[in-house]
Amino acid sequence: MEKVLIIAAVSGFLMQFEKVSVRLLQEMGYEVHFASSAKKQVYQFEEEEFEKHAVCFHPIAIAQQPFHFASNRKALRQIIEIMETEKIDRIHCHTPMGGFLGRMAGRHFPAQKIKVIYTVHGFHFYKGCNRLVYRLFHGIERCLAQYTDAIVTINKEDYETADKFRMKNNQGHIYYMPGIGLDMEQYCIAETRQRMEARKALGIRGFFLLSVGEIRANKNQIVMIRALGRLKKEGYDMEKIVYGIVGDGPQKKKIEKLAKKLNIEDRIRFYGYQKDVRPYIRAADATAFPSVREGLGMAALESLAMGVPVLAADNRGTREYMSPPENGMVCPAKDAEGFAQGIREMIGRQHVWSGEKQKKRIRESALRFDQSCSEKVMKKVYEETFR
Repeated sequence: MEKVLIIAAVSGFLMQFEKVSVRLLQEMGYEVHFASSAKKQVYQFEEEEFEKHAVCFHPIAIAQQPFHFASNRKALRQIIEIMETEKIDRIHCHTPMGGFLGRMAGRHFPAQKIKVIYTVHGFHFYKGCNRLVYRLFHGIERCLAQYTDAIVTINKEDYETADKFRMKNNQGHIYYMPGIGLDMEQYCIAETRQRMEARKALGIRGFFLLSVGEIRANKNQIVMIRALGRLKKEGYDMEKIVYGIVGDGPQKKKIEKLAKKLNIEDRIRFYGYQKDVRPYIRAADATAFPSVREGLGMAALESLAMGVPVLAADNRGTREYMSPPENGMVCPAKDAEGFAQGIREMIGRQHVWSGEKQKKRIRESALRFDQSCSEKVMKKVYEETFR
């Protein structure tokens, strides 16, 4: 039986996002192996999930940050050892560091033997970012493309960038896939009874604004705190607003400190990591998705699929699906005043977005990201690249 090695930086990634890929590969007759860090668990899961889905898990020392050289050098050696021991000749790598190490490992073997697919969940560089950062990471990706048989992108900006790269043997292919697969059946519009039960369970009164995601600098929840601080300073009735964050991460203490300084800590609620975010989205009047950089943004799409409007930052990911004011509002990622105005407008339009017809329109804006569309593309990628 031929074997495929999937590589990502965090262990929960596979069960969170790649179950469809695992199934497709197994249906094609491949034995699936997965290499990632066993320590960094952004997405909680039980390790028994690997056994349940017949996946062979290999813990490696990979770090998410590119400048953790010692860890990533060790991870590269471990990947090469796994490939030699398991006789692996197919690689599907994800996340920036998974993509880097997977393709570097592939270089150690005859090019005609190893087949490498890289799914880009958002290049580290993007239009409008720091010029030095752009040149550095663009150069790295352009170089690594020469060792890649297929690059799969999930937004048009990254597709247009990758399409200019020179691929392996000048024969590689670039694919556009509409996201990594949104389960539209799981994420659906809540009935009024379900919504009221969800709000009651959370003790919510007034306008409930929700963010879902790891609490870190790029996710930018801190701009929402600054925006709410501006509203309070302007004399806005803050008793009408609750801002909730589902997720955990390194910036939580910084956000708590700022909220206290702005005297709005009683309006902020931290719910921690939740395996099922649907009850929280059901309770929300709107969700906030202020990320500085996103490949696409599953949290925002899940909200739209449930008929809940989104207050989003303008980035290459949100440009794929945001159509203000039809399904929400958009403003610059670093603009606290813009987000403050966005909150005012979201509250002002609450009566419009809460209507059943409008909820259906909001949901329709996420339809083309349904997992059936992504699965069709990924199946084509595997068939054309691995066979």
